[in-house]
Amino acid sequence: MALSFADFRATEDYLASIVNYEWVLPGQQPERAFKLDRVREAMDLLGLISAELDAIHVGGTKGKGSTVMMIDAILRAHGFHTGAFLSPHVSTVRERIQIDGKPITESEWIDAFNRIAPILDEMTNRGRRLTYFEVTWILSLERFRHHQCDAMTIEVGMGGRLDCTNLIQPRVAVLTPISHDHTRILGKRIAQIAWDKSHILKAGVQAVVSKQNRWARAEILECIIKHGITALWFGKDYGLIESDPGHEPGVPFGVTVKNAVFPSLRLPLIGAHQRHNAAVAVAASHGFLQSMGRALDPELLRRALADVTIPGRLEWGYRDPDVLLDVAHNPASFKALTSVLAQWKGARKIHAVIGFAKGKDSRKCLRILAPFVDDLTLVPNGTPRSQDPAKLLEIARELGVKASTADDGVEVLKRLIETEDRDLILVAGSFPLVGACRNLLLSLRAQ
Repeated sequence: MALSFADFRATEDYLASIVNYEWVLPGQQPERAFKLDRVREAMDLLGLISAELDAIHVGGTKGKGSTVMMIDAILRAHGFHTGAFLSPHVSTVRERIQIDGKPITESEWIDAFNRIAPILDEMTNRGRRLTYFEVTWILSLERFRHHQCDAMTIEVGMGGRLDCTNLIQPRVAVLTPISHDHTRILGKRIAQIAWDKSHILKAGVQAVVSKQNRWARAEILECIIKHGITALWFGKDYGLIESDPGHEPGVPFGVTVKNAVFPSLRLPLIGAHQRHNAAVAVAASHGFLQSMGRALDPELLRRALADVTIPGRLEWGYRDPDVLLDVAHNPASFKALTSVLAQWKGARKIHAVIGFAKGKDSRKCLRILAPFVDDLTLVPNGTPRSQDPAKLLEIARELGVKASTADDGVEVLKRLIETEDRDLILVAGSFPLVGACRNLLLSLRAQ
């Protein structure tokens, strides 16, 4: 019987029925799980014989999603009809496919599913059923074509070498800061991880490389030399001008790209690290526009960055009491988070609700977080791939932080909101946990 989808719930049921490596870790040989030829077949069935796209491809470890959203905002300000592909999502799976800066509607999501249903059937008949991530990728390509998007920003799902987004030939490829994440699949050393992620850099595609540690930088440089790639390096070809290192929104800064200077920029986002992400986004947008025979307009750039919103990234999910949401899930992102928490240390109590997925370095993350919080409630992250809160409790006690466990992070947040009206409540550790708590807060704000 041919696939068809009558409503949004039917699409969710279908996604729940297929392999989801965001929830279930693959076996010891990831090459068997992440096979590009399977997605290549599906893209051919979709009619994408050529994978060349007017796109910016964004890989790395830290800040990918924020960088994608900033690029998308800049390109929209310059009059482009944009598409963006992001993962994971925070509040709804529809966030993964955005047209002109907004997640597609439920009706559009259903329409896209029904349009690719013959492809899903055919791939299943061939014994090559697509995974959760692969289906959302094919959905995004269908929507970009349906809407005739003329500029797309694509976030790599994991790594680079075997990620299905790597089948495209974009105009610009970006590497945000590379650090430890997905170590079971990508390797335990930064050099191994950087080697895998640098596979998104291709001959004929301009590269934009953010601030990197020396091990990652060496691997990236080797790839760039090998393929004769033109690259913009942070600190050499583009940079950040800032006189105030503060973490508050609205701190003025500037960005230089080659001989061009873009001053008086502001972000409505918390965290100094977001200004670095903005510098990367500006350099990538500059390269993309230049490849299209256009120039980056300083005033349009200012307007674009001033209006950027990024769900779940140091986001005030609620005020009175203050609830801070952050999808930090690896040591690098926890360092960025605690650099912001430092301003409140000793001034107010911080209660943290934390849950991790399996495969994440929870010990190192908790070690980074522990000095900045008054207590921890360790919870499941909301997926079958969750780390055991009892194991996390053992780590927290070793670190000397007051901690407890609970079965449901949303219920913990409800209790804290009712009892800790003058303190700061933090939710972090994973996208699904933050997303579930964010949905609760959105419902409270709507009342």
